[in-house]
Amino acid sequence: MWTWNSLKSQFLYAVLLEALYNIYISCLWLWFLLLLHLFLFHRIYVLRGIGDPESNILMLLNRHPRIFLYNPVQLKEIAEEVKGMGIN
Repeated sequence: MWTWNSLKSQFLYAVLLEALYNIYISCLWLWFLLLLHLFLFHRIYVLRGIGDPESNILMLLNRHPRIFLYNPVQLKEIAEEVKGMGIN
């Protein structure tokens, strides 16, 4: 049989679960943004520093995302070598 106290406690339990779920999702987003900043943005800054146009960087990100897994130092060396060949 349902009583007012049991309904109230079930409601509070559901609210608590929803709040904990929202905190969990927020932490996942923060973790994702941190990883994005650490891995992706640093490599984009390296390519921008060499003088690559933003359209080329976006094309690389779209067509060859594995390139952004390179170490930034390696990425800079490869990009400079390719640029030295006269390829934009």
